Amino acid sequence: MKQTTTIYALIDPRDGRVRYVGKTGETLEKRLAKHLYAAKSATGGCYRISWLKSVLNRGDAPGIVTLFECESNWQRWERFWIKWFREIEPKLTNATDGGDGPSDSNSRITLPCDTCGKMVEKYRNYVSKQSNVYCSASCCSKGNHKNGLIPRRKRAARVTRSCQGCGDSFTVKESSLRNRPCLYCSKPCAYKHGRLGRATGKRK
Repeated sequence: MKQTTTIYALIDPRDGRVRYVGKTGETLEKRLAKHLYAAKSATGGCYRISWLKSVLNRGDAPGIVTLFECESNWQRWERFWIKWFREIEPKLTNATDGGDGPSDSNSRITLPCDTCGKMVEKYRNYVSKQSNVYCSASCCSKGNHKNGLIPRRKRAARVTRSCQGCGDSFTVKESSLRNRPCLYCSKPCAYKHGRLGRATGKRK
């Protein structure tokens, strides 16, 4: 009796979209458990692992559904479904074309930037190694801040002072008062009143 092979898809619970196509001779529950174990135990990983980690970090779990069942030539059907979903799902995490076949890593695909949504072309092998796609360094920085990868700098506390020369109010960093008194609002004011060299601040 021939063994039945199941072609399955992993579903992102956040938007219900297919993110991975694979094959298994086990039950879907066992195959999903192996995917989750690999994601939890891996310190690095491919695009699929990075995506699974992002789902687990939110307290969710991916869904798994059957696409097709066959008793022979599963390679053909796995390649068919991967190719089909790549045409409608630009963020499919499969690194190869399926059926244990080679990956067309030099081909380009068009993806939306994760920060601004602008469409950008990337090489397929780049996408397979990244969990996020950005169109520019600026969007990458914003995305990293949003995801908590880079902590945002806190603005320095400022205090209001009164200029001893012209009497205008100005603000100065609180930390700068530890080393100098900051008596004047600007260098011209310090020149005018003969006290150049004392700290200056920012006019209000």
